[in-house]
Amino acid sequence: MVIIHGKGEFTADEVRAYRQQIYQNVISAMRVLLDARQKLGFAWQNPERQKHVEAVMRFTATDMMRGIDQPTFAEIAPLIRDLWDDQAIKHTYDQRNLFQIVSPLFECVFLLRS
Repeated sequence: MVIIHGKGEFTADEVRAYRQQIYQNVISAMRVLLDARQKLGFAWQNPERQKHVEAVMRFTATDMMRGIDQPTFAEIAPLIRDLWDDQAIKHTYDQRNLFQIVSPLFECVFLLRS
């Protein structure tokens, strides 16, 4: 509502909260894509990327509830970006009508292309 009815400025606490939510959404979306990729049977274009899967999948629901801080996200973001670059993930995303991505994936696409 701030954007529509306010000056378009957020408090420092609001920015922190939104940033943390975006971090969580990006990680959650990639976890869903990784799980779906495996179930759909798409092979990695670059098999070396399999090692990134464990790093992304180690985030538990409890971790997400506690929140993802900036240093943690900065550590995992390059791995997520690399996974996103693989055709297996792109093919999986193209089949997104077959599974449910709870978090807004546009955040993932936007962040990973920037």
